[in-house]
Amino acid sequence: MEIGYWICEDYWHQGIATEVVTAFSNWAFGNFKHLLRLEAVVFEGNPASGHVLIKSGFQFESSQRAAVEKLGRVMDTLTYTKFATGNGRRLTKQHAEPRCREIETVPRMAFVKLI
Repeated sequence: MEIGYWICEDYWHQGIATEVVTAFSNWAFGNFKHLLRLEAVVFEGNPASGHVLIKSGFQFESSQRAAVEKLGRVMDTLTYTKFATGNGRRLTKQHAEPRCREIETVPRMAFVKLI
């Protein structure tokens, strides 16, 4: 599952994004028992967003060169991940081989927009 967020500049540097990302992560892992990991992608040149993810328990996983175009500029992206095991859950064979009908209940992306 991928998580994304956008915060209006008026609300930057207040801890809102960190609080929401942390709460959503905990909720997602608590409600989708077959969810193994959350991912978030950050555009290059946005270190504040990376800090939000790190403070929320995510870890830097990889960078993708020339992955997106934004406003006519080709940019790299950075992927951060948070694993279910980071919430004290142990992965079992059941997690590794989930039934199809249960996988269908896991949304692909959650997006939080606060303005």
